[in-house]
Amino acid sequence: MNGFDDLIRRRIAAAVGQTWRSIQREILESWLDLDGGEFERFVAAVGFRLQDDLVVVPLNKENEAKGTITRENVKFERKC
Repeated sequence: MNGFDDLIRRRIAAAVGQTWRSIQREILESWLDLDGGEFERFVAAVGFRLQDDLVVVPLNKENEAKGTITRENVKFERKC
């Protein structure tokens, strides 16, 4: 069962890494069902870092906020 738990935890960490830049430690601990040193080792293993009571996720292409410009060309037919 331990391998399954680790696989689920890694999938949760991947989803967090794709959607957030930081998350409250308490929330991520509850999602992963880990705490203390075990939680800290897991966070370091997936490339996150702890900063006070936050888990900081490194910038990546999924969680980077980017502005987008959308252009539309709308043509109206005029009948006179």
